[in-house]
Amino acid sequence: MRRVPITAGVVITTALVLAPLTQAAAQPHVVKRGETLSSIARSHRVSLGSLTAANSLRNPHALRPGQRLVIPGSQTPRQAVDSRTPSRATTHVVKPRETLSKIASRYRVSMRELAAVNAINNPDALQRGQRLVIPGPETRTVLPPLRVVGASAIPSRGQKWASAVVASAMRHMGVRYRWGGMSPRGFDCSGLIGYVMRSVGVRLPRTAAELYVSGRPVSTNELRVGDIVFFETTRPGPSHAGIYIGNDQFIHASSGFGRVTVTSMDYPYYRPRYLGARRF
Repeated sequence: MRRVPITAGVVITTALVLAPLTQAAAQPHVVKRGETLSSIARSHRVSLGSLTAANSLRNPHALRPGQRLVIPGSQTPRQAVDSRTPSRATTHVVKPRETLSKIASRYRVSMRELAAVNAINNPDALQRGQRLVIPGPETRTVLPPLRVVGASAIPSRGQKWASAVVASAMRHMGVRYRWGGMSPRGFDCSGLIGYVMRSVGVRLPRTAAELYVSGRPVSTNELRVGDIVFFETTRPGPSHAGIYIGNDQFIHASSGFGRVTVTSMDYPYYRPRYLGARRF
């Protein structure tokens, strides 16, 4: 049986997906003055990631009044009922202020699995009213374990310092995301960075924007454990940051996942939004 990605808006009950999704006719949208990609995505009840991909937008912050955007149409799977091995998948309608973390916890599934089954590239862009497929036992996907630091990682301040950075950061895995948070009771992205780096003797500016203009630039092929990596997410410029921990991974406080987590630098949402790294 071929497994296919499921997107928001698709309801699966006790059926198996036996064929690829078929795309309905797309509807156009003419950008009005003052509109943003996020507001357009919300008004059409589509994800920000799918809207960006459908229009091949390299810079989603550079919309022009009068610009025509393709709005991805609804998708309907061709299904067939198989009473022998039902998927048992259910659906969940996203409520205001719900995060992927809270939804995964409610249904006792992993956030990574929930994101994968619903083809969610941006866990920070859940929409109110969006329908998510909650995987049942027969639809679960075995995901590879996360790796943290390999033996060949070369830190910027020595192996002992790098190990201390990783150990300090990993102690806060799973701590909830809290805007403005700077302690183990809750972190935002720069709050986590500041807290961890202070524990290894490095004091940093408070915000991601201040961090970006303060450190020494580091090229991608020179990244070392303890470097701070930056991304352009919710607004132009460095709006999100994390701590590089080796093996092309970084640890960060994610509002979308709702907690401190480890993510690959190649994650589909973050890779095109990578701005660069700084060393302190």
